[in-house]
Amino acid sequence: MQRIFDMFFKFTLLLVIVSVSSSFSQSISLTAVPEGSYTSYQEFLDKKPSVLVDSIKNNLIKNQYGNIIVLPARQFSKAWGIVLKDNLYIRRTSNMRSSVLPIAAIPLNGAVVTISKLDAAFVRILKYGSICLNAENDMLKLPSIENYRVSVSNFKYLIKTDKELTASYKKEQDKLISVYKYIDLYNDKHPITD
Repeated sequence: MQRIFDMFFKFTLLLVIVSVSSSFSQSISLTAVPEGSYTSYQEFLDKKPSVLVDSIKNNLIKNQYGNIIVLPARQFSKAWGIVLKDNLYIRRTSNMRSSVLPIAAIPLNGAVVTISKLDAAFVRILKYGSICLNAENDMLKLPSIENYRVSVSNFKYLIKTDKELTASYKKEQDKLISVYKYIDLYNDKHPITD
């Protein structure tokens, strides 16, 4: 029981560290990216939003932490991502690699809202790079917006082309906690060319 408590404490501490340091780990300056909705990763790199911020703000539902925003799918189902107040939100997808289905309900200001086919949910990116980490503890390998739950098997899948890093990761004692360190190592070794 003590071992489980220690692992939970380490994991929680690591999440706090990741959350606090996330603004420093982004490899691009989001202050230079105009607010708005981007239909593709290339459009995001070109800094040319297809939908301006006023249309987003008029239709926006946001949770109390600002980690998840929900917009009407009829206008935003084709959006790749959204930039609001120097934060990047990438659309949550349902085609996850693991058998775990995405959460269908999200807490919004003390209530729970069920995400339906009429809604498009976007999750804030905490760590930006070749492998992104979002506020729901999912990993995304850019430019794809496919979500992968943070797990040892999913992380191994994302870094499998880097034999050196994969071999180094296999030597780690606590592999789940090491995922967060190795996301930074992978991103340093494989920067996004933007």
